[in-house]
Amino acid sequence: MLLTSAVAGCMITVLFTDIGSNSSIFDPRLTIWITVFYSIAVAQNVITTGLMSLRLWQRERESSRFRMGRGVLVPVLRILIGPAALYLFAEISLLSLYAIEHNSQYIMLEAMTPVIGITFCIFPVRAILRPKDSSHLCENSRCNTVAVGGIQLRRISMNISTQTEDGSHEKVSPV
Repeated sequence: MLLTSAVAGCMITVLFTDIGSNSSIFDPRLTIWITVFYSIAVAQNVITTGLMSLRLWQRERESSRFRMGRGVLVPVLRILIGPAALYLFAEISLLSLYAIEHNSQYIMLEAMTPVIGITFCIFPVRAILRPKDSSHLCENSRCNTVAVGGIQLRRISMNISTQTEDGSHEKVSPV
């Protein structure tokens, strides 16, 4: 798909030099390549987002057998799907407007750059602003938690002891 997208983009660029200055973006020589380019962009978005979502969902399902509380991958999945849906909507709108040869596709084409920026900015913003519900990480209310990147993590204690060559033991205080 990547190679086809690159070939379609190159063909569009080459054909732009061949068409006259009084021709339209809806010139029949361009239409097929532009439609292919936009269609592949939509398909790539659906496939990549779907595969990432599927992997997160599978890991969530697999790990649910080993934990007591709620998982952390479902919120990540929600954070992924929201911006992907926004970008997919913009791509489908652009493809649809171009397919019906409507001039408002120019507006959608110009809006794609900000939509891409907004899409990638939504990921960290949603991760940081998501609710910090740490109650599912602890069995009692005295649990000590810390937030890393908007995700609550539970502190664990470790006892470390060392043994020297002469056989003496030294116990180090918990970390």
